[in-house]
Amino acid sequence: MSAQDFGAISQNNLSGIYATLTNPANAAGGIDRISFNLIGVSVGINNNALRSDVDYDLLRIKSKQPFIIELGSLDRISFGTPRKWVRKPVIYAEVDALQLAAQFAISKKLSVYGFARERAVANFDKGDYQSLKFLVEEEYNHKEQLIQLGFDARSLSYQELGIGAAVQLYEKRQHYIKAGFTYKRINARGVYAVNIPRFESKIVDSTIQVNGELSILKTALDVAVQNPLDFILNPAMGSGHAMDIGFVYEHRPSSLKSTYRKNNLKKRNKIFNGRNLTKYDYRIGVSLNDLGRVNFNRNAVLNTTNTVSAVFSPGDLATMTSDNYSKQLLDSSELVTSSESISFQLPTTLILSYDQRLLNNWFASITYHQNMVSKDLTSFYQPTQIQAQLRKETEKCAFGFLANTIPSTRTFTVGAYAQMRPFFIGTANLGTLFLKKMYNPSFYTGLFYTIRYKADDTIENHRSFRTKRTRAHSWSGM
Repeated sequence: MSAQDFGAISQNNLSGIYATLTNPANAAGGIDRISFNLIGVSVGINNNALRSDVDYDLLRIKSKQPFIIELGSLDRISFGTPRKWVRKPVIYAEVDALQLAAQFAISKKLSVYGFARERAVANFDKGDYQSLKFLVEEEYNHKEQLIQLGFDARSLSYQELGIGAAVQLYEKRQHYIKAGFTYKRINARGVYAVNIPRFESKIVDSTIQVNGELSILKTALDVAVQNPLDFILNPAMGSGHAMDIGFVYEHRPSSLKSTYRKNNLKKRNKIFNGRNLTKYDYRIGVSLNDLGRVNFNRNAVLNTTNTVSAVFSPGDLATMTSDNYSKQLLDSSELVTSSESISFQLPTTLILSYDQRLLNNWFASITYHQNMVSKDLTSFYQPTQIQAQLRKETEKCAFGFLANTIPSTRTFTVGAYAQMRPFFIGTANLGTLFLKKMYNPSFYTGLFYTIRYKADDTIENHRSFRTKRTRAHSWSGM
């Protein structure tokens, strides 16, 4: 699970179509006949290098202290580098908005679904701590004899239009196997990428000589002027294809089955549509998500390459901000522009999950996300991570507590979520709700509506379950 893609809530059995987004096979054999999404939004950042800083926190609002959003206060949300030096700074960010979505159970063994989803991802890698400090600090002063910078930074926004189905493949005694597949049409929205393969600034004879190369790839068209139907029929930006595929194994002991299922082993009686309940004692899932690419058309992007060669005096840099310094470098560089089609690989992940049923509707689960994409300028990725979760489910609500660790950034966060039909809210980092400064902000919320299977009160009284009655005899005393 990734903190910002509804992964935590999708592990529970009351999450409707959100479970299908993590593993398509979850759509079959669930407790819902129909699931509609109303709105779902999530944002989050995983990194080891930046610390967010805002002017307010939830604790201040909860304690009823004066809280006023002053003009321009949202503009003061900033990111700064920590005091501790970071050897390999890595940043991953995502914004996810699930729009229209519906899931229908045709039968207990077959379900179909469709959804529209807006996503935006960003990566920063192949850099060093000095490069990151140069990007986020407002002042710049050349003190070292030699400064070398280099990094890749890129962001991508796109729309997913997905359709899919899930089916129960195998059922025998206590063993159940389900499979699901999702096809997603990708409509490109925008792209922005910065690559600095080399940059060197050194002091030579009381002057500062700068030599380097800068490449910028950005969207050349305006999305707002396009016809909305073109996003589906003929997207001017570009398009692509992706898929999700998943499998789920469930172990369902006889002790958790209904009386009807226990007494109907040969399935001779098919007139009942009994209400589905959570029947497994443990569940294992595996899925491959976001396997695909998005292609930008030739006239949709502009690629510029700047070859920098400039000389400054120390006095010039003493009064410069980083923005002014960057502007002067670009003004003194040689510019080469081109326009060509380009393809980006989506953030493909392999997801392994194990869910164990405990006592009194408590569950414990562990989920492993493995990144399947190399860190290149034309690819986007999610960080490899592990999450453990403890949750409680009732008929109408669920809540859980989770711990998330990301080896590449050496970060560990603790989160929580709550779901009261149809509303849910959660975070993978509780510091998001109570702290003004944090490394990994995360927040998600939404509304969805489900229609359950109806309970059939006649099942337990059906004649096939009744034992043979014996005539009662009365004995009178002599």
